[in-house]
Amino acid sequence: MGIAFDGDGDRVLLVDGDGREVDGDDILYLIARDRHERGLLQGGVVGTLMTNFGLSMALDKLGIPF
Repeated sequence: MGIAFDGDGDRVLLVDGDGREVDGDDILYLIARDRHERGLLQGGVVGTLMTNFGLSMALDKLGIPF
C-alpha cells in the first residue's frame, strides 16, 4: 500500500499492493464505515459535486448521513 500527499497536504492518493489507485469514494466509504462502527463518526460525510452517487447510496444503507 502506498500513500502520497500533494505539496500542501490537502489531497491524498492511495495505491494498493499491486500499484492500482484506490478510488477516492472508496476511501471515504471505508473511513466513514470504520468510524461509524466504532462510534466515532460525529455527524455525516461531506462530498463534492464530483462524488459518486453510489457512495451516497452505500452510506445511506449504513445509516450515515451524506
